[in-house]
Amino acid sequence: MGDLVQREHPKIACTYLLVTYYVRRTMAVVSVGVCCDRGVYGLWLDGDLYHGRTQWCMTYDNDLLTTSEDFMIKCLEVWTFT
Repeated sequence: MGDLVQREHPKIACTYLLVTYYVRRTMAVVSVGVCCDRGVYGLWLDGDLYHGRTQWCMTYDNDLLTTSEDFMIKCLEVWTFT
C-alpha cells in the first residue's frame, strides 16, 4: 500500500511511509496509480466514464497515456479475470 522511504539525518534516521494505491474506486471516480501525497493519478476517470486525466505517478513511473493530461472517453473496453 505504500513505499518506505529512508531519510538520513546526521543524528537520526527516519523512515516515512508514502501512501500510494494501485487502484482506487469511489462512487464518483475510478483512479489507477494514485499518489496521495501529491494528488496525482496515473489514470483518473470520472464516475460517468466520460472525462479522464492521465499524469505521471510514482506508483507506476508511467508516461502520459495521451497527448494532453485531460481527455474525453470515446470507447472503454473492460476485461476481467475469473
